[in-house]
Amino acid sequence: MKRNILDRDQTCPDGMMFTEDESYLLCRYEEKDRKLYDKIWEETFGQSPVLNDTELKIKLWQDVLFDKNKLQLKIIHKKTGKYVGEVMVMNLDSEMPELGIQILKEYQGQGIGSRIMKNFIDQLKSILPVEAFLVKILSDNHISRKLFENMGAVQIGEEGKEYGELFKKAMEDMGKEVFEKSVTSDVGIFQRYIICYKIEARGGNGRQ
Repeated sequence: MKRNILDRDQTCPDGMMFTEDESYLLCRYEEKDRKLYDKIWEETFGQSPVLNDTELKIKLWQDVLFDKNKLQLKIIHKKTGKYVGEVMVMNLDSEMPELGIQILKEYQGQGIGSRIMKNFIDQLKSILPVEAFLVKILSDNHISRKLFENMGAVQIGEEGKEYGELFKKAMEDMGKEVFEKSVTSDVGIFQRYIICYKIEARGGNGRQ
């Protein structure tokens, strides 16, 4: 039986709130929200010359507004109206759409991320006809790993580990001091890799 695929506008129509709890709203970004998006981007990727490229940031902002295969939502605190961060679900046409979350540093460590993500996932389960969600997290992002593991996420694979092995061998061949002088970034970044998790979506779309 062919799966009934929903795009972004069917999942959350433009101008509509996606979900809420007693403290937070999850809403679609609007064109006037560019500064909010830039703020979370700067905090997350501002130290990377490649990811902080102006043209790349413009393209990704256009994707936020117009890519129908991705739903990216701003998180707003109800009482203060302040921007807290964002959540997203990507590859809506996939059998296992990918989830993501970014919380501004000033709001981290308060349990907000797990609260928001649980609400987000619960709402997605009631709408999307999928069996599971995918989450990709950098190996050294222990806070996000713990957040999703506490929600029942199960590790299903790894990506990019081979690059760390290549850099490790290069460092051994060249010598640590010479190798560190030959790269422009923190050497520790080359030891990172991506851990892939799966979160079951049983019960979604009327399933038990």
